[in-house]
Amino acid sequence: MQFSKKIKICRQENKLTQEQFADSLNVSRKTVSGWENGRSFPDIITLVKISDVYDISLDNLLKDSNGTVDYYQSQIADNLKIQRRVLELYLTLLVSFVLALAQYLTTWKSPYHIATIIFLFSLVSYLLMYPAKFKFKTAKSLLLIIVTFLVVFLIYSFGVTLEGGLGPSASGAYYDFGYLVGAFFSDFLLSFTTVILIFFAPKKISTCLRKIIRLE
Repeated sequence: MQFSKKIKICRQENKLTQEQFADSLNVSRKTVSGWENGRSFPDIITLVKISDVYDISLDNLLKDSNGTVDYYQSQIADNLKIQRRVLELYLTLLVSFVLALAQYLTTWKSPYHIATIIFLFSLVSYLLMYPAKFKFKTAKSLLLIIVTFLVVFLIYSFGVTLEGGLGPSASGAYYDFGYLVGAFFSDFLLSFTTVILIFFAPKKISTCLRKIIRLE
């Protein structure tokens, strides 16, 4: 039996409309219609949810469904490629962040522009490739992120003050204002990246960090 027919029978046996069935799975009615017409398949997470909510084994859903197993095998392979790509971008971002931080808070300034470009490119690429949306499960987690951002922002700002401070300069008020704006932007960018590296790391790195914390 085709997968599309199995989905339709599952919905009808539970006496649900397409809209009700869609609401139970947090998808649109149009998506369910696509499943039942054989135009598309649910993603792996939704497939597992269908199995759990409606007490249907994955084996029954996938067995004798032409093309369905091939579709999910292809999706798993694509997901693994994305995970590897995200991990590579994270490590690139981490290295470029350390270089940018060293140039910003120390006297080492070469090659300044190249390191900054690589850092910005890595940050934007990682944000675009990160597989999950930035959602906060609890208010406590959001508060922790905000506090972390403010703390590191103050640390970076203090580091700039130690490096040279902002006193009266020979270049005048315009130079001082430009320096302030640049310093604020740099502090914000470094603080934002620090939060990303800590709280939005790839799953493999997050798992390793949790294990290290538990061992300590």
